[in-house]
Amino acid sequence: MPHSTRKLLLDISLSCEEISGFIKGRDFEDFSKNRLLQLALEREFGIIGEALARLERID
Repeated sequence: MPHSTRKLLLDISLSCEEISGFIKGRDFEDFSKNRLLQLALEREFGIIGEALARLERID
């Protein structure tokens, strides 16, 4: 199923918002000790990367 540019940009924006919420009030020490936080951020960055790759293919 083809993805529209608008949908992909929305996915990127939503992932950025999630990341911002996850890291608010935390520092690197919190990150390094919290495996769940690490996995959540990895997932959101993966979504961003996939959306960017799809945008590149559309363009």
